[in-house]
Amino acid sequence: MTRISLRRGLGADYRARLSALLQRALEEHFAVPPRDCFQLFDEYTAGNRVVDPHYPYGDTAARSGDFLLLQITAGRRRSRAQKCALYSALATACRQQLGLDPADLMVVITCNDVDDWSFSSGRCYGGETQ
Repeated sequence: MTRISLRRGLGADYRARLSALLQRALEEHFAVPPRDCFQLFDEYTAGNRVVDPHYPYGDTAARSGDFLLLQITAGRRRSRAQKCALYSALATACRQQLGLDPADLMVVITCNDVDDWSFSSGRCYGGETQ
């Protein structure tokens, strides 16, 4: 499941392209099954986003108003190599398909256990229902 935080006003086409490239990168580099797609878009005005333009690189890289945050919640842990491949693929795809400067992309991955998910109908996954 990914929460996608971006600036307001980018439009439906931008969101659709971002959604497709994100899903493709997750399937190709993060072992996400096809159709396992849960994305929530949160749009913010400039006044509702406070983001240090230089963290953690000092003045060598700067974020712009196009800052994009992808908060990925994963049901199982991935290797460092998988995470790094995902980060790189996302930065490349965002640049090529959205014109997003890689300095404007931040990805945060949080992992939990399969029994922390109920996809619908109150069903418990990853073991017997208590």
